[in-house]
Amino acid sequence: MDNLSTLERNKKVLEAVVHEFTVTAKPVGSKKIAPYFSLSSATIRNILCELEQAGYLWHPHTSAGRIPTDKGYRLYVDSLMEIEPLSQEERALITEKYLMMRRQTVELRQIIPSLLVNLANYPAITLTIWEKGAVSHIEFLKLDQRRLVIVLIMTTGITRDQIVFLKRERALDFLKELAGYLNRELGGHNLREVLSWLKARWPLDREGEEIVGHLLAMIEGTINGEISLEGVYMIAREPEFFDGRRLGGLIKTLEEKKMLMEIINRHRDQEGPWISIGQENLCPYIQDCSLVMATYRNHNETVGTLGIIGPTRMNYERVLPIVDFVSKMVTAMLTEEAI
Repeated sequence: MDNLSTLERNKKVLEAVVHEFTVTAKPVGSKKIAPYFSLSSATIRNILCELEQAGYLWHPHTSAGRIPTDKGYRLYVDSLMEIEPLSQEERALITEKYLMMRRQTVELRQIIPSLLVNLANYPAITLTIWEKGAVSHIEFLKLDQRRLVIVLIMTTGITRDQIVFLKRERALDFLKELAGYLNRELGGHNLREVLSWLKARWPLDREGEEIVGHLLAMIEGTINGEISLEGVYMIAREPEFFDGRRLGGLIKTLEEKKMLMEIINRHRDQEGPWISIGQENLCPYIQDCSLVMATYRNHNETVGTLGIIGPTRMNYERVLPIVDFVSKMVTAMLTEEAI
C-alpha cells in the first residue's frame, strides 16, 4: 500500500468500502477496513473524507461510517471490480438446468427469469421483443369443450401461448383448418403486418371470429415487448426496503412495468452486458436499485433482454458473469451454435 499513488490508494479504500457494505448493508467506518491496509485508522478516515468530498461516498449521520454513492458504484463497476468467469462446472450446471426447463415448457419468458432467480438470488427480468422476426407457425390446441390454447411461434425462436375460453365448442377439424389457413396467409409476415391483415380481412360475422379475436388480443398485448418478472418478493429481504413505503413504491413500479421497459429499451442495441445504477434509472422508485442486463439473439437479430434487479449494493462481481453467460447460452441455443 505504501508504494501506491494517492489515487490508487483511494481507489483501493473505495473498493474495500464497497465490498464491506455489500456484505453488511451497514455504513462502513475506518476501523472496519483498516485491517486490510498498512495504514492507521486516522489515515483511513482522511481518505474516506476525501472520497466523500469527491462524491464517491456519503454518510447518513455525522458519527456513522460511509456508504457508496451511485458515483462510487459506477467507478467500482467500470474500473475496480475484478470479475471471475464462471467455472466450467458452473457453466455445465446452468446449461443442464436450462435444458431441463426447456423440455418442460417452450416459453423463454418463463424459463429465463426462473433460472436467473435461482442462480443470483435477486429478482429477475426478461423483456421479449416480438416485433423482430416473422410468424413461423400458429396452432390451436383443444384442451376441453370450451378451452383452447393459442400457440404463436416466431422465426426468431420466440414462442407465446395463451389459454382462452370459447363461447361454444369447436371441432378439431375446424381448428386445424383455421390454423392451416392462417399459416398459409400469415407465415413469413411480421406481427404488424399480421395485425393489419387480420383487422382488414376478418369481418365480425365470419366463422372463427371469436378465436381470431383472441389471437388479435394476444398479439396486440405483446407486439411492443413483454416483460416477465420472477422473484419480486426477494427484494423485501434487503435492508434498504424494510421501509414499507419505499418497498410498496418499488413493487408497484415493477408490476406496472412501463418504466422498466423504458429503461431496458434505452440499452436495447448495446453490445454485451450493461449495468444501470441508482439514479441512472430515472424513475424515483427504482433509484435504490441497479439493473444488470444483457441482450440475447437469434443469429444477428436481438430478440430479448434478460437480467437481474437488486439493491445498488448487490454483488456485481457475482451477478454480472451469471447474466453474461446466460445471455450467451440462450443465444447459442436459439441459433444452434456452440458457446
